[in-house]
This record gives sequence, structure tokens and C-alpha cells, in this order.
Amino acid sequence: MKQNSIFLVLLLVMGYANAQYESFFGRQTWSYDVVESIICYTYGYNPNLLGCSATWTYSFDKSRTVTVNDTVYYRTPSPSEDWDIWPGRTVYLREDSVNGRLFGRYEVDDYEKEYLICDLSLSVGDTFTLQSNSNKLYWFLGDLGSEKLMRVDSITYPSGKKIIYLTVLNDHDSFFGAAHRFNVSYRFMEGVGPMLGIFPHERNDVSSGFLLCMHKDEELFYMTHEDLGCYQHGSGISNYSSADVHIYPNPTSQDVTIEFATENEVSGTVIIRDIVGRVCKQAFVSSNHSKISVADLPSGIYILTFADENMKKFTQKIVKY
Repeated sequence: MKQNSIFLVLLLVMGYANAQYESFFGRQTWSYDVVESIICYTYGYNPNLLGCSATWTYSFDKSRTVTVNDTVYYRTPSPSEDWDIWPGRTVYLREDSVNGRLFGRYEVDDYEKEYLICDLSLSVGDTFTLQSNSNKLYWFLGDLGSEKLMRVDSITYPSGKKIIYLTVLNDHDSFFGAAHRFNVSYRFMEGVGPMLGIFPHERNDVSSGFLLCMHKDEELFYMTHEDLGCYQHGSGISNYSSADVHIYPNPTSQDVTIEFATENEVSGTVIIRDIVGRVCKQAFVSSNHSKISVADLPSGIYILTFADENMKKFTQKIVKY
């Protein structure tokens, strides 16, 4: 009888976990903003050097599908459908929602190979191989074909969603030299996917890029860092000083008030994210004195960012109790 009770409890727990799983995809649409070759950040932050990077947006719609080997994938537009898409950048994705895995096929190698690019079924101590794609891409950069072997160091569940943190074992990778500045690390995130973006590894010393933002169903769902934003365009970052803005009360249990020390009206967008970048609340304000409710958010630490219409920003941590 006791064994039957334990088995029943396990079944209930497993059923609850499965019901709570959050898909990598949106209900109908989703997109990834991925920045590549952001080496400028490695040895010291200079916002005026952002021109050394390129931002790619990969957009998906459940109405766009393709079948390969009797398996259905969602695909990005082709260059003939969207002039912003470069040849070689068309992507096919599919999700294994039972195990929390994300698979991709890529135009650069004629969709011949399926890559496992995110795996939420891993446990601490497990290893994951970040595969390299075909030599057809970036062949002139040399030393292709190496694969990164990564180990799961830790697993957390902020907001109840699984995040897996990994460390590279067989390679020195300077690409993430500014990880402490911009919330960048090797990780798999439930509901989002891989921090590395959706392309496989391209060469042994620099990854194919990392995720700036993710949108689901036209709404911002995830942002890595407020200074990086969703698009790198080479301009500097202008910030409000601490004397310009007053955020109170902090800590708070119900509302936060944003008050600007100016007679002119200030308008822009407020984004509140959790500590790993998931967007919890977004609002447009057009007053020097605005109140935003956080009563529906779980207790914890959040990052409040405001950006006005000229992209002048301020950021402050807030505590919800």
C-alpha cells in the first residue's frame, strides 16, 4: 500500500512538471535577435565600438513549415521571401517538448544534418557537445571542424523555469570575456533556448553569436542586458543620472513610482525583468510621475529599465517582497 502511494505521488509530480513545461516557441510567432562577433566587449567595454558586431533576426511563424525525413520543422523566411535575409541564413527548427530539446537544420549545409542546439534534459555533471557546422560557412577563417565539449555545472529554477549553466572543457573561449558585465554565459533556458542563439558553433575560438532578445507573439519575452538592447547599431549609450530619476518605494510589495526631476514630460517604455532576463512586465509611460504595479510578481529581485524615445536609459534593481 505504501509503495502504491509513493508511485501515485511520483506520477502526480511528473504530470505537474510536464503540464508546467514552457515551449521554446510562441503560440504563433517568435523571433531571436542574435549578435555576432562582439569581440569589442572582451577587453573593456566601449559602446562606441559596437560597429564591430552584426545583429541577425530570425523570425518564425507556425504557418511556415517544411518536412524533412517525415519530420516537420518551422522555418525562417527565405531570401526570396524577405530581402533582409542573407543567403545561407535560412533555418529550420523543431522542438522535442517531452525532453525539452531544440533541433535545427541550416541552409549553409543544405539542411543535410540535424543539430541538437539545446537540451533541458541534462543534469549536473552531464556533458554536451556543441557541434560545428559545415565548412561551407566561414571556411576562410581556418581551424574549422572543432567541437566544444561542455559540462553542466549548475541548474537553477528562477520563476519556476529550468536554466542549465555550462562550462567549456576543451577550449579557451575569449568570446565571453565580458560575461560579468552583460549577463552572458553558456546556458540553456526553458521557454527561450540557448544563450548562443540558434546557429551551431562555427569556429573554434568564437561562437556563432549570443542571444540579445527573444520575442513571442509580437511581445518582448527575453532580454540579455539593457545596455545591449535588441539590436547593435554602433551608437553610444546615453544614460540618465541618479539625480534625474527617483524610483520608490524600494523594496515594495505593491507598486513602484518613477519620478523624473524635470518640468518637461518624459515618455518611453518601462521593462521589468527577472535576474536572468525574462521580461515580467512592460509598460509605456508618458508622465514625469508614473506608478507601475508589481503586486502580481513573485517575491524576488528584478531589473527595471526605462528607455525614452531617444533611447536614453536608466536601470535600477528593485526588490519585491
